[in-house]
This record gives sequence, structure tokens and C-alpha cells, in this order.
Amino acid sequence: MSDDTKRLQIYGGKASIKPNKFGVWQFRMWVNSEKRYYEKSLRTKRRLDAIDLAEARYIDIQNEIKNGKKLFSFTIKQAVEVYLAHRAREAKSGVITEGRYKTITTHLSHFISYVGETEKAANLGIQTLVRFEHGREETNYVLWRTNQKAAKQTIRNEMATINACQRYLFEIENIVNVPRFVLPNLKISGGTTKSGEEVRRMTFEKEEWKSFYTALRSYAAKVKNKLTDNEEYERELVRHWCLFAANSGLRSGEQRQLTWGDVSVVKDKHNGEEISLAKVNVRGATSKVGKARIFWCMGGEYLLRWKKLQKEYGGNDKGLIFSLDGLTEYERYRLHRHWKVVMLLSSISVDKRKRLVPYSLRHLAITNMYLSGVSLSDIAFYCGTSVKQIEGTYYHLREEKMKSVATARLIKRDGKTYTVGQQLVDG
Repeated sequence: MSDDTKRLQIYGGKASIKPNKFGVWQFRMWVNSEKRYYEKSLRTKRRLDAIDLAEARYIDIQNEIKNGKKLFSFTIKQAVEVYLAHRAREAKSGVITEGRYKTITTHLSHFISYVGETEKAANLGIQTLVRFEHGREETNYVLWRTNQKAAKQTIRNEMATINACQRYLFEIENIVNVPRFVLPNLKISGGTTKSGEEVRRMTFEKEEWKSFYTALRSYAAKVKNKLTDNEEYERELVRHWCLFAANSGLRSGEQRQLTWGDVSVVKDKHNGEEISLAKVNVRGATSKVGKARIFWCMGGEYLLRWKKLQKEYGGNDKGLIFSLDGLTEYERYRLHRHWKVVMLLSSISVDKRKRLVPYSLRHLAITNMYLSGVSLSDIAFYCGTSVKQIEGTYYHLREEKMKSVATARLIKRDGKTYTVGQQLVDG
């Protein structure tokens, strides 16, 4: 039987559905404006439910197309080409000079090289220029261009052009998710930037993290928010992604490609309490640095709970862990979309919300390890990076640790502060 004969037609053939090899129904329709098929799992094995969901999805897509929304993610190269076509028309009509157009083209060619031409435009977040993994190394736009011998003023002009492009793609073309990027510090000393300070600002404080995971729990509450099964399932995926990322310190790409075959969970005793430890195998093929590593981390209970939810919703609990169907990686732009809503539900300050991104969960994990006394070499192996990278990026933690060492020698008695062996004046 051919693939076409297996399909059930929706709205007279305007869309169709068919079950995959696991019995989960898949939706498909041709989007003429973008000359591509749109395909999505309906996350149900029941035929009648699948038909209802497909009909509703078809109507939603038609409304999105009518409102000018792009259904497919452009690569950054394709997105920039859209903007350059707009500027080329301006050059032709005399709004800008031909020389200016060439300068814009050059500026944006550096940006494409920075993020990689195959990177999806919708995946880029507000911190893209401040922090990005380029060539298996974490960097920012200023440091990256400085290492190429670009002058400060050149870098400043490039970043202005990049944000002008970003605004156009956000406001006019609806291709990207944020209207502008935060700009990194241009003060450069000894070939490095104050990236540690930027990382500190991008890391959750204790109360901020508490507010965030509380907001996550509220966001995924089905009865409270009157969610459908599909909506609850996706929100729970986001919730468990964040909780495990904050414990594991995995890079987003590594976590996105993690399968159930890569992890195991064991029960252990710690200070008389039972805890769930996760053993994680990051395969070389999915590691950002191309090296395999195995490590243990807290948060095993979140994996077990998510696996139970996958089974309840008829998902595939044998393939990808953080996936709606076990087969398809959960897209970054969707994670960012939910992230923004959860941030609004939290009590985190508006200024700090702008700096916190999903990568902040990795910063949180590394920060907690460092302040707990884990050695730099162990942290480096655990997180798949170098000791030099940890030292350079998280140097701001040294001061916090030195403070903890200093205050460890202090005691309070009768309202006054003393240090071991010496009385301190405490007015």
C-alpha cells in the first residue's frame, strides 16, 4: 500500500493525516505561500481524535497565514538575504547610496559567519551577541571580531547594522522572535572582555530561581489554566527541560539530542534521605566539543516523572527524551516562546528578565557546583569544556567564594560578631 493510500483526507484533500510506525497520527498540508509541506505530530493514537485535531490545526494555520505569520524557520542566511533585498531596493531608488548598501552587506556577512549560516533565525535570542558558541568555543561578538583584528568603531557600527536588520525582520517580516540584541561590553583589555560580569548578570540568583520554578509549576497547571491535553503536555515538557537543565548543566543542543538510551536513574541515600541520581552519557556526535563524556547529576526524579507523562500521553518513551513525539527535536524557538511567558509569571525584575535565557540554566548549574566546592577540573569535565574556559567565564565567583571562606570564621554571640581567636568591634 502506497503512502498516499494510507492517508486520510481532511477538508477535501486540503490537508491529510496518517499514523507513523508507532501508531501516532501525523498532520500534513501544503503551504503554497512558502512552497513546502507543513507536518506535525497530533500526539494521539485515536483516529477520531486525530481527525478533530487535524481540522482544528488546519483552521489555525489558515489564520496564521492570513495574518502574515511564517510557518517555517528561515536560516539566518536566508533571513539576512530578505533584509538585504529590502536595502537593495532602497539603494536603487536612491534612499541610500550604493556604497552604504555594500557596507551593510559586509557588516551582515560577519554576523552570518558569527552565528553560522545554517543557524535558524528564530533560534537567536536577545543575548546572541553577548554569548554564543562559535566553533565549539563560547564567545561574544566583540571578542570574536576583536580576535579578527577589527577596530572598536568597526565593531560598534557592525552591531548597529545587525540590530537594524533584526528590527526589520521582527517588525516587518515576522521572521525572528526578538526585535533587537543586547550589545556586549566594548571595553577590551588584554584581548578579553569582561564576560564574567555578563555571565553573572545572566545567572539566576537564589530567590530568582525559586520564583522561576514556582512559575513553571503554575504555568503547567491544567485545571487552573484550562489547558487542553496537548497544551499541558507541551508545557510539562518545557517545565521538565528547565528543571533537568538546571541540575545537569547540559548545553541546549546536547540536551535536545539526549535519548532515553543515554541516561539511567538510580536511587541513593544522602544524609538519610533518598535521592534520584541521573547517569548521563553525552555522545561525541551530540557534544558541542565533539568529545563523549559520562557524568552523574541530581535531577533524576524529573526524568522519571517526564517519562511517566510521555507514557500517559501516548508518546514515544524510547527515543528522544525532551520531545513531543520522541522522534523530533524540540525546537529552540518554541522553548524561547514558553520561556518568555514563564518569565512574565515570575516575580523576577523586568531588567533581569531581559538577561535570563535558557542558557542561564547551564550558568546556574556551574555556579552551584563551583560554590559547593567542586574542583575546576571536575566542573570542566562535567560540562564538556576546559578549565581555562571555566576560569575565564566564571572568575566573578572567586570573590563570592573568598567571602564565604572569610565569613566561615565568624560567629555571632549576644548580638555581636566574633572571629575565632579574636574579638571584633561590632557597634
